[in-house]
Amino acid sequence: MRAHHLQADVGICKRVAEIQALLYDHLAGGKHSAADMVAKAQAVLSKPELLRAMFNVGYFSPNAGVPE
Repeated sequence: MRAHHLQADVGICKRVAEIQALLYDHLAGGKHSAADMVAKAQAVLSKPELLRAMFNVGYFSPNAGVPE
């Protein structure tokens, strides 16, 4: 079970790093418009495998239900 959580944690960290890179690019030189950055962040953060990993490690309340 621990290996499963570690794998989920790594997946979550990778997605967060993607969002951080988008933010950095936007703030450093405006490579992306704010609207583009928000759309890309939403796309990354709404991926089913990410939501499932976050649920599995306890990021969401058990009452929230399992993400599909």
